[in-house]
Amino acid sequence: MEYLLQLLIEKIENSENQWKPGANGWKSLSNKAGNLYDDRKHLKSDVVKAAKELEKTGLVKIEWVQGYREQDIQAIRYRQEDIPALYKLYRERVDPDFCARAELVRKYQEEIRAELQVLRTPWIRAYYEKLLQESESGRAKKATLEKAWRLFRKRRDCWRGIDELEDPMYKRLFSKKYLKDTKIFENGFQDFIVSTAKIYAKELLDDAMNDSEILSALLIEDYAQELALKGPLHLKWEDGTEIHNEDWRYGNILNSDTLRYAQIAGQQPEIQRVITIENKANYMMMPLEEHTLYIFTHGFFSPKECRFLQSLNQVLEHTKVEFYHSGDLDYGGIKIFLYIQKNIFPELQPLMMDVQTYEKYRDYAEKIEDTTLEKLKKLQIENPVLRQLAEKLVKEKKGIEQESFLL
Repeated sequence: MEYLLQLLIEKIENSENQWKPGANGWKSLSNKAGNLYDDRKHLKSDVVKAAKELEKTGLVKIEWVQGYREQDIQAIRYRQEDIPALYKLYRERVDPDFCARAELVRKYQEEIRAELQVLRTPWIRAYYEKLLQESESGRAKKATLEKAWRLFRKRRDCWRGIDELEDPMYKRLFSKKYLKDTKIFENGFQDFIVSTAKIYAKELLDDAMNDSEILSALLIEDYAQELALKGPLHLKWEDGTEIHNEDWRYGNILNSDTLRYAQIAGQQPEIQRVITIENKANYMMMPLEEHTLYIFTHGFFSPKECRFLQSLNQVLEHTKVEFYHSGDLDYGGIKIFLYIQKNIFPELQPLMMDVQTYEKYRDYAEKIEDTTLEKLKKLQIENPVLRQLAEKLVKEKKGIEQESFLL
């Protein structure tokens, strides 16, 4: 009987709807292909005998093969209204610790809803809502739900930590604080968090961001944030003390605390141009021009860097200042330009990001992958110079890294 009970329960638990409370009507466990019999483990005569014993409980009805009554089973039929009683019998005869799928779903959903009561971050909440929706789907097998629940519990502290962050935190410090080990986030959580953020946090991210930049957007930092710049910029501390960046003749690096506590002075008379530069070699070798502030972007700016530069833009927006960006002549370079234009300097213009520059350095061009080309084709670019460059890249299926300009 234990064997037949196990088959019945597996069928119910892995069905699309039978396991749900309130289901009714007849269902059956078919033996059409003789799949209930296995001479090595379950002899036909033993299965028939067990089925008769199970039938005596009143919870199933045997449908015999025509002409072979009491000898060969066609199917074992049961009413969905009797499933709770079948569960009870299964616990008594097979597994006292058995948890019905409906109970599993109920407990799982209770834990998800409890988290939704305290989570604030919209995209994390959207992910949890999706978990809730998936748990209600009948298409997911019970084993899949059990695994999902285990992973949910394992990752819960990590999600709580990300939800709490208001300022950037080093990755290993985050891991120690929320996961009790400095390396567990990197080794066991990072890839999942990044892949999930790509789906649910699209408003925060850009599809050209690498994993480190995505984590930075979530306020988890691989290393200390440092903003390299050279040229005129006046900062001040809360006590009014001013700092003139141009005093560092060959450039300066603002660390995380400076980005956090230093304020942009209300007047920036020396700044007539701001140039952001994607790659460090080009930033270092860019000829210095008077009244020009050069900023190394290192890719996508972090949230803290964005806030700092946004405050600079607010000071400069009522003065006559030109804004330029110089980067790779490829999909990533164009995406970084668009990101800076959207989030920091709306008046941004391309510098050495045009068809003429491409033609000049064509010998250094490298093939662009087909999937990246498709993304490039779909980009919405308002700036005519940049749009013509994108069209050129698509046509030639090649791009040029900015470092080539130095050769």
